[in-house]
Amino acid sequence: APRAHELSTSGAPYPYPVPPLFTTRYLAPEILAGAPCDAAADVYAAGVILSHWLEGAPAALRAVVDRMLAPDPADRPLPVEVIAWLE
Repeated sequence: APRAHELSTSGAPYPYPVPPLFTTRYLAPEILAGAPCDAAADVYAAGVILSHWLEGAPAALRAVVDRMLAPDPADRPLPVEVIAWLE
């Protein structure tokens, strides 16, 4: 089974295999690659969920979600930016 990393700023390896009930389509590319990750992985997962909710939404909303789904964590918005957008 692939190994995952904690979804924290520590970047410490997650000590267990990814549970079989994990839905991998919600996992950020860096987790699936076994690389250290941080809050950007959470932003990616939230982006996947929002992309389902916002199908057919105006382009401005889709643009934010598209940034959340950027393959490179450095290109994703910070969690505080996502929270401000949701408010």
